Amino acid sequence: MSCNFNLMDTFNQVAADLLRFYGPDGDGLSEEDINQWSELTGLNRATLYDQIALHLAHGFHANEMPFEFCDRIVNAIHGVITLAGEDWPEIFWATFLAFDEGEYYHQSNPEEDPVELFTKPQIADIVVKYGAHKSPHKA
Repeated sequence: MSCNFNLMDTFNQVAADLLRFYGPDGDGLSEEDINQWSELTGLNRATLYDQIALHLAHGFHANEMPFEFCDRIVNAIHGVITLAGEDWPEIFWATFLAFDEGEYYHQSNPEEDPVELFTKPQIADIVVKYGAHKSPHKA
């Protein structure tokens, strides 16, 4: 995949928007925001979702982004996808499920941290499976 933009810069804009949307005076993420980000990046919505998810997976895996931050973003995007009646793209869906597993203590392991037990290994698998070759980080 050849891209003529830097996803890191684009994701920084997306992350800043999300923090603003979910701050004290924020009103949440809208479909219009996704459309604007898609136009900004030149990616269709499904590819945009996958690329944001891959960026989150890499950032979380490298301990550069906290669980709560990543989880908040994938949950917000999941809501937009659901309301729009879109299909969940593969990388986004895998990433969403990985963060979802860290949101609650599992009956099979009620004493263990679900982020450590479930999210981190699943995110590591996503990073290995999809790696940088599917990411437009390198223009």
